[in-house]
Amino acid sequence: MRQLKIMFGFVLFTLVIVPSIHAQMMEEVVPGEVRVFQVKLRHKGAAPGFTPFLVIVRPEDKVRLVVTSVDKNCNFEIKDLHVHQKLKKGVATDINFTVPDEGKFDFVCSSGMVKHELHRVVKGTLVVKKAPSVAPPAANGGA
Repeated sequence: MRQLKIMFGFVLFTLVIVPSIHAQMMEEVVPGEVRVFQVKLRHKGAAPGFTPFLVIVRPEDKVRLVVTSVDKNCNFEIKDLHVHQKLKKGVATDINFTVPDEGKFDFVCSSGMVKHELHRVVKGTLVVKKAPSVAPPAANGGA
């Protein structure tokens, strides 16, 4: 049974996540244009977390995350980029910023302490990476 779950996870990763990462990296971006990502957040249930949990952009991209916390209020932040925003349950919230040079930045949403509830933090990752460059065709057929 465990091997079946592992194989299912691998197939899911290969069929869903890898193509979306490739699409984000290969997307043509017009300089100065804002890249918009719809992000859903669940704190409760069988699969709590951000969807997508990985956002890939390029250095100096202008980014708009439209984040909806499905089941509770929380505090969204990308600490290293000084991005902070309160999210209200069920309300899509625009979070705008410009990314710096290459790197990985965790984004989190923490709920406040509630009586008899553990403090939970949900995390995703913003990856800032240069697009793969395509070599220009060789002149005269490479001869």
